Amino acid sequence: MRRRPPKKALGGNVGTLLLGILKDGRSYGYQIVGMLNARSQGQLRMGEGSVYPVLHRLEERGLISADWVVASSGRKWKYYYLTPRGRRTLAVTLQRWQALSRLMDAVLGGGTASPGQSAGGRSIRSSRLAGRRPLRGGTRRGWSDGSSCGATAPAA
Repeated sequence: MRRRPPKKALGGNVGTLLLGILKDGRSYGYQIVGMLNARSQGQLRMGEGSVYPVLHRLEERGLISADWVVASSGRKWKYYYLTPRGRRTLAVTLQRWQALSRLMDAVLGGGTASPGQSAGGRSIRSSRLAGRRPLRGGTRRGWSDGSSCGATAPAA
């Protein structure tokens, strides 16, 4: 049986997960929660109380937008979708995570990356991470270059 990661392990990265869910198209909140839980194969058990505040922060930052849709029953549903800025932010964040993953694999998995190199052989100094540092220790406030998606991304 796999153990679930502790909630602290998410470290502010729920925003990135939500952007990843929305890259596939528009969705309403309850559906987003279901997709997040399903894609994590039971490793995350996020509820609406955890997801909606993050959706609202992403919307305030202009990374997602929303439209109200009235169903035939008369019920209103708020459908969220990625903005162009949200797509760009997700792409940059994914690159950062991939660089961190390669580095962790190289160090922990006995890979062959040399000092100052990612596992892919790219110089860490010359990567997209160079010159960027998390503001306030990598909290949800963002990165020194102005990008942010409510996620704590790896620092170079």
